[in-house]
Amino acid sequence: MSEFHKIWIDQCAAAEGIRERFGVNDALRYLPLLDGIGELHRKACLEARPDPVQLARRWKALQKRWNFGVFDRFPTAYEEVLGAEGLNEWQRGENGPR
Repeated sequence: MSEFHKIWIDQCAAAEGIRERFGVNDALRYLPLLDGIGELHRKACLEARPDPVQLARRWKALQKRWNFGVFDRFPTAYEEVLGAEGLNEWQRGENGPR
């Protein structure tokens, strides 16, 4: 696991704690921080090259769980990491095959 990945995990845990303790509205105040964390994660993915389908599925689950638009730009920002296979997984509908 790269150092970028370790930092990303710690930052996500911190953001999740903010959301659980203070609710989504207060967590939204931390969007600039989340943008920075997202860029760190993207760089880590470029280095580590995770499975693109699994990455797309994980981000779809996070998007559904958090229920706000922080992940909306994910496919565009991660095109190089996802490739065609990951982008196809991202674009599958909620009722599509898994």
